[in-house]
Amino acid sequence: MRVTGNQLHFDPILPQGWTSLSFTIHFRGHLLSIIITGKNIRIIDQGDSPMETLYVLYDAHCGLCSLARRWLIQQAPLIRLSFIPAGSVLAGRHFPGLCRPGEPTEELVVVSDEGAVYRNESAWIMCLFALEEYRDWANRLAHPLLRPFARQGFALLSRQRSRISRWLSLASEVEIAEMLRLTSQDGALGTSWPRSTPGSSRRFLP
Repeated sequence: MRVTGNQLHFDPILPQGWTSLSFTIHFRGHLLSIIITGKNIRIIDQGDSPMETLYVLYDAHCGLCSLARRWLIQQAPLIRLSFIPAGSVLAGRHFPGLCRPGEPTEELVVVSDEGAVYRNESAWIMCLFALEEYRDWANRLAHPLLRPFARQGFALLSRQRSRISRWLSLASEVEIAEMLRLTSQDGALGTSWPRSTPGSSRRFLP
């Protein structure tokens, strides 16, 4: 599957022993059902996608997660991304069935304005799907042949995110906010913000 000249192209080749394959993708604002049988392919347009906003519940105590959030914000969106720290009062108020204030964050969760809930690698794929330059990548990763690799890769990063944050000296948003608060209290907040805390290699800005 590829996009050429603003058009979707398929060259269906099923793995040996497979007789059919079906999956669903979003393309140019439309929800498409793809059904492949042998060398034949059928595309069913399920209609316009009303999705306008994705709410991203992320771990604000994680340096790697905070870096990923800043990267996502810098990309051109096709769907608006609204970031809410998981376990916060705001997250509990908007999504009481998903998280409660103060609960530890174990996974990335994305909720669409249609009510669909995506977790872990599905949540990350949806974040990519919301970006203009990475939607094609999201569709590739969502394909049944690549989905297991996306799941394994995300699970590895998720399990090691605290260690990776320490290795890369990545400060979380909670740490940055606390440092700003302490600096403000000391009356030492100037026109420029230091990239590390005194006596530390922890980075606070990308």
